[in-house]
Amino acid sequence: MTRRTYLIVAVTLGLMASSCAEEGKIMDSATAYKLVTDWARVEKEDTSGIEREANGDFYGKAAVLGFQFDNARQNLVVRGRIMIDADKLSKTQDMMQELHRIAREEPDRVVHAQFEIVRMPWDTGEQPTLYLRRDYKTSESESKLFDEWRKLREMAYLWHRTYFRQAIGPIVERRSKAK
Repeated sequence: MTRRTYLIVAVTLGLMASSCAEEGKIMDSATAYKLVTDWARVEKEDTSGIEREANGDFYGKAAVLGFQFDNARQNLVVRGRIMIDADKLSKTQDMMQELHRIAREEPDRVVHAQFEIVRMPWDTGEQPTLYLRRDYKTSESESKLFDEWRKLREMAYLWHRTYFRQAIGPIVERRSKAK
């Protein structure tokens, strides 16, 4: 290789490194938004569902996941939907306690996420929705984040289809016997 080739390779590698999120860096609005748009591009989705605010906040959906960035707290929240119309669930303390117990004691069952009942702007119903939620305050490599987001999406689907019923089944049975 010639000296010129080394320079071209070094500059190219430098540009590639700067285009990715710098690992361990505090999450800022530009970095978070770039991660979300890159995620959508990789998943062959568009970002038309992402709404940006003048203060740097943004929220919306891309490739099934919900994203919300709070610029004041420099926090990116990624949510995978489990169940719509979860208002009744929010009023049953024992079921939510069981879900929180699972998240705390068996983090692999929820890919280190937490359960959250909230109504987001992209939700179509009037009731809040049950989500798996992960918070990101520092940036990681795109490949690591995208892998985590794919796992979150898959786990939310599994909770929607199977795990939720398994988790609350014993509680429902106890209630039926008590009546």
